Amino acid sequence: MKLLLQLVLAMALVAGATAILARMHLGSCVDLPMHDEPSPDGRFVASRFEHTCTGSTMATTEVSLRAAALPFDTPAPEDVVLIASGRPPVDLSWRDGRTLVAKTAGKVVEQRPSWRSVGVVIQAVR
Repeated sequence: MKLLLQLVLAMALVAGATAILARMHLGSCVDLPMHDEPSPDGRFVASRFEHTCTGSTMATTEVSLRAAALPFDTPAPEDVVLIASGRPPVDLSWRDGRTLVAKTAGKVVEQRPSWRSVGVVIQAVR
């Protein structure tokens, strides 16, 4: 019984330490907004931004979506709909109030087909 209690306490300690470390900035990263493209109905904003971290030579160009009432801030991972390696141009436009179109010649390393009620179309350009 005593061993079980020690094991439970050790697991709780590890979980707590993990939660604290997850909230700490282990590397200093910066998200620099480059362009905002509001949806035609004014409900959403697509933001193109450059993501760089200290100690890394790798920058990415990213696109996130948010409600129009919210200011740009470091987006949650689920709000990022496009990540392209480097600093390629990414042209943002809205097909309608529910479909964002992102055009880029850059190498797309991550993309999402939708965000909440918004569809996302990624088009490769040459």
